[in-house]
Formats: sequence, structure tokens, C-alpha cells
Amino acid sequence: MLLGTTPAQAGEITLFGADNLPPKSWQDGARPRGYAVDAATEALTRAGYQPVVKLEPWPRAIEDAKAGNGIITHFSKTPERERVFEFSDPLVTDRIVVVVRKGHEFPFATVTDLIGKRVGVLRGVAYGGDWTAARKSLTLEEDTDAVARIGKLARDHLDAAIISSGAAGLEIAAHQAGLDRADFTILPVPILEDPNYLAIAKGTGSARIMAGIDDAIATMHQDGTIDRIMGKYGEQE
Repeated sequence: MLLGTTPAQAGEITLFGADNLPPKSWQDGARPRGYAVDAATEALTRAGYQPVVKLEPWPRAIEDAKAGNGIITHFSKTPERERVFEFSDPLVTDRIVVVVRKGHEFPFATVTDLIGKRVGVLRGVAYGGDWTAARKSLTLEEDTDAVARIGKLARDHLDAAIISSGAAGLEIAAHQAGLDRADFTILPVPILEDPNYLAIAKGTGSARIMAGIDDAIATMHQDGTIDRIMGKYGEQE
């Protein structure tokens, strides 16, 4: 880690993210892709760092970041994580939605409406708020990617699938699973509009590093860079 450096002295820094969470973060052959990857890379570059992107299974990425081996992108805030990590200002916003098979819609307004249903979700996910409070009452089937989740939903092994990045995330997952997007419905109320952050393990200099990154993030929002990056990957609505 670069906890003892200033941006003017900074060199390489490892950027961790999920390897199978399109369109937010995924490994496309040898190329890391995703709006959260692109936005984080630009922010770190503007802050004076040379980011080296390492995408891996999400739980491993969290553990690597927690160990102080680099900085992590598309990270959600929870009280537990805030005890361990220094967070940036919001980088991108992720629309987390409930997807069902067409013709199997049900009323959904809050997380508690999922109680009694089989719900597919990414392993290691943490949404905070109502989700955390209701989690112990939910019947969750965890997996490692949205393609597997949509496949299980199509085969009636799930009643609902939680998908990141809204319509764009569903479109990609269905395509990669060889399924028709039209066979699925996104319920009107999202689980949440989830601000995603950069985060670094707390330690000497971590607050100073994040302050410089926050300055870069602010300019990216002001000059339209974030909107342009998000637009490359499709609409979340």
C-alpha cells in the first residue's frame, strides 16, 4: 500500500473489484471492464496514482482490500465496513432491482415483501439499511454471478433474483445465459439506489489519500466524466 505517500510521490496502486459483475465490474478476457472500474481508474489517475486493476471473486477482493493490499471500487457502506475502511465520496450509483419471471410478478415495496420467497443474491453482498435488518428472515440462495442467478430464475429454482445495474445488468445477464430478456420483469420499486464508493483500509495516511481522491471525484462529477462513463454501459432504468 501507499499509505505513507502523497499524490506527488505516488506510484502504482492496486485497484480491486469483482470479476463477474457486469456492467459494473467484470473481467472480459484479459481486459478489466465496467463503469465502476473506469470511474475508479480515472479518479485514481487524476489523484496522481498509477492504478493496476485486479478483478477477482468479490469476497476475495474485499479480503485483499481489508488486508491493506490496495483500494477497492464499487463498495457499499455498512457500519461494520466503516470501522475498517476509509471511504471516498460517492463515485457511482447502482440501481439494485428485483427481477422475476414474466407472469410471476408480485407486489413489492420493501425488503420484507421478499420473506417466504426464494431469492438469489451475490455472495458477499452488503446493501445495509432495511436489507441488513431483514436478511436473517430471508431465504437467500447465494451465487457468484448474475448469469447463474438468472438461469436459476428461468428454471423456477428461484422466485426472485437481485440484480445490480438495473436494466443494463439484466440485459447482459440474460444475454450471457442465452435467455430472452423479454422473459423477465423488473419490479417497479428497486431494492435501493446504492451509492458506490472507493475504500481503503484504515491506517496511517489513509484519510489523506482519500481526501486527494475525493477532490478528483468532485471534478469528475462537475465536468460530466461520471455521466459519460455511465452512458457507455447502458441505462440502469
